[in-house]
Amino acid sequence: MSRLELFDGKNILVTGASRGLGREVALRYADTGANLVLVGRDEAKLRKVKQEVNIRGHGTIEIQVCNLEKTEDISRMLVDLNKRMTVDILINCAGIFPISTIGDTSEEAYQRCMNINVNAPFLLTKGLVDGMIRNKWGRIVNVASSSAYAGGPKTS
Repeated sequence: MSRLELFDGKNILVTGASRGLGREVALRYADTGANLVLVGRDEAKLRKVKQEVNIRGHGTIEIQVCNLEKTEDISRMLVDLNKRMTVDILINCAGIFPISTIGDTSEEAYQRCMNINVNAPFLLTKGLVDGMIRNKWGRIVNVASSSAYAGGPKTS
């Protein structure tokens, strides 16, 4: 079995798929025969990425508009997905990187950062892992900034 055949027919969910690294990940998986679930906040951008993936891809592609800042949006999406499919591979690419001093960072900005970068991957993993366990196969990839290892000015 080739590396690409490994993904044929697998259901892969990619967060942050409307731009940046999430978009690139979706485009890379397009050639594998995987079924993709593209997750992001901006429906117009997700539709554009879906078109790009459709041109290259062989599996099914769907978009899920979801604000990862909101637990209720994540819960709603998980209920819908778990009724229809088992996600085999979860790729948490969504993330924000606020640039601000700690003194200038509001509690709201801090909470937004934590919700998107920490809580959303936890909730998605928790909500999808049972299907992976049932199938005795699954992968979870959490993408993070190198700033997690070595911070810099205004990135606390």
